Amino acid sequence: TYKDTSMKRALEQFPYNCPPNHMVRPEFQFLRDISSQQGLIKNLSEKTNAVLKMSELTTMLRNAKRKGTETIIDALITAWDGGVLENNSKGDPASADAYQLNVIAATQPGRLANEMTSEEIESGFANRWIYIFGSGKPPIAITEELNQEEAGRLNYELFSRIDHYHRGTVLKLNDRAKELWIDWFTKDQASIREDGDEDRADMRARHANLIRKIALIYAISDGATEIDARHLQPAIEFIAWMWGEVKAVMRSWGASMDIKLEERI
Repeated sequence: TYKDTSMKRALEQFPYNCPPNHMVRPEFQFLRDISSQQGLIKNLSEKTNAVLKMSELTTMLRNAKRKGTETIIDALITAWDGGVLENNSKGDPASADAYQLNVIAATQPGRLANEMTSEEIESGFANRWIYIFGSGKPPIAITEELNQEEAGRLNYELFSRIDHYHRGTVLKLNDRAKELWIDWFTKDQASIREDGDEDRADMRARHANLIRKIALIYAISDGATEIDARHLQPAIEFIAWMWGEVKAVMRSWGASMDIKLEERI
């Protein structure tokens, strides 16, 4: 399937008819492509639990290089950290401080290479993403239909497990997970020092955060009361796979003559 079709299947198939005759409706709202900091803050002030879907990531990256919309990346960095977002425009002031923003975006590797530069890496914008790579496949005349009954069952089961947690519940690493975490962290820091490349070190700076987030998702999906090694290990392996792919494509980021000339100017 095409990238837009894939995102639509993942995000826009709600609600499903779920057993036993229940309808599960996610609480989040969809935001479409956001071109400015003001637009993002305005939306988050009204839709505090939102999923921002960008059918083409590089459109936003290009907007970040234009006068008047260059603060969009800073706003997304602040949002990732959970900080307060404020727009002090006299005409339409807005602020957002109690929000949950998730972003899903797609692009082709070549287009990303043309827009991603050392500035995005050094600012910390590039290392806050989870990159999922895929290989192109030949066109299929008839695609397999989604099994809505099975999807509905899984969807209902997942939301039921999430609803089981009381507000304010904290899932901590158990002893097995702590032992695994310390071992991974020690080896990862040693690997960064041994590598010695500044850009690669910047891109790996938030791997620990990403692993913990993914492990938490696994644990919640499992209905667990703590994060176990069985949740942490696949999260570590996932980020290791991602880093292998990112490390390979990073060589082309900002490598075009136009990008290099623009950075020097």
